[in-house]
Amino acid sequence: MANNVNSLVSETKKVKEPLFHISRKTNTSLKTKIIIKVGVILGLFLIFGLVTTLIAKDFTKFGSFFETLILKTFRNANSFRSTLYDFALLFGASICIYPAFKMKYWNLGVAGQVLIGAIGAFAVLNYGANVIPDVILVILMLLAALVCSVIWAVIPAIFKAYFNTNESLFTLMMNYIAIVLVTLFVKLWHNNVSGSIDPIEFGFGNWVTSNRYSLYTIITIAILIIAVIVSIYIKKSKHGYEISVIGGSKNTARYIGINVKKVIIRTLALSGLIAGFIAFAIVLVNRSLSTQFADTGYGFTGILTLWCGGGNPILTGLFSYLYVFSNNGLASVAGNLHISSYISQIYLSILFLFLIGCEFFLNYNVVFRKKNVEEKTETSNEVVVEKEPASSEETPKADDKKIKKTTSKKTTKKTNSLKTNKKGGK
Repeated sequence: MANNVNSLVSETKKVKEPLFHISRKTNTSLKTKIIIKVGVILGLFLIFGLVTTLIAKDFTKFGSFFETLILKTFRNANSFRSTLYDFALLFGASICIYPAFKMKYWNLGVAGQVLIGAIGAFAVLNYGANVIPDVILVILMLLAALVCSVIWAVIPAIFKAYFNTNESLFTLMMNYIAIVLVTLFVKLWHNNVSGSIDPIEFGFGNWVTSNRYSLYTIITIAILIIAVIVSIYIKKSKHGYEISVIGGSKNTARYIGINVKKVIIRTLALSGLIAGFIAFAIVLVNRSLSTQFADTGYGFTGILTLWCGGGNPILTGLFSYLYVFSNNGLASVAGNLHISSYISQIYLSILFLFLIGCEFFLNYNVVFRKKNVEEKTETSNEVVVEKEPASSEETPKADDKKIKKTTSKKTTKKTNSLKTNKKGGK
């Protein structure tokens, strides 16, 4: 019985080692990351230039590719300011996502939050233009945008905090609701075929028309200031500390006394404030209402630039400018060289696909299993079974056979010795 138990316990089972596993790198310096990413960007733009000349079937267009790419942004001060405005909207969307993502709350509803804020700002403009003073009108537009965006951002946060709903799906679906609401109000206020509202004329609006590029600069500076304030707030304040703890582990946050529900709602209120300012800026520049922000895709592109920047606001700003610069420049290249506009979108997708790959391989190692160690044996814990001495009543059969054999041998030896003694006596 004991032998059978030992044989069952000592059995080994073969377990296949996985083909590869991923481990995190800790020794890659920031300087190395910057050099590699800059090299990838420059190398890809060289390849894009060569491919474009092959498509155009004219190798003299290689220089025109880079000339058009750069001059789209740096042709004059106005084109540069226009690029800065697009950069400000995208960078603002990234900063809007930043606090929630640091808390591991996947806020995909920035576009909807901006659209709802735009509805609030334009409602004030629509009913208050040329009725109340321009200064008060602009302040009320800002307040309405902030309140509407905060409410729209806090709704999914409440459901997440109290009912643990999936925030990704919740915020994503609210984007579509916001688009429908914008379309509804456009038809309600100005029912026209274009699907957007004509710019409303008022005193400050006339100044905006004649000083549009100056307003672009003001909005860019304002969003940069907001980014600095938010990054300092997240790193230095108690709220920022609570966000980082919840991002690490909600159970740990509860254990040390953090009210997780309140922090989630407060963090999304902060994101809503940033989205509200972006909505106010869009309405102030255009003096109309449309689904412009949702059409640009900046709500989702902000996630891309934030991820490429590794959650660092400075790097996120650089990648946001790279996206806007590349998007505008490549679209201009496609138009000037008379090639399909889809080519520019393909180039942009390839560029950021490689940047995402760089971010992954700079932070993680992919370790493949060795050829000579394809299988390893996993032995179960050994169980020591002590043999109890057999009682007089219960003796193993094997021991009985051994005893019988030894006794038979002894009796044969005794009989043989008696025979020899008898022969000797005779």
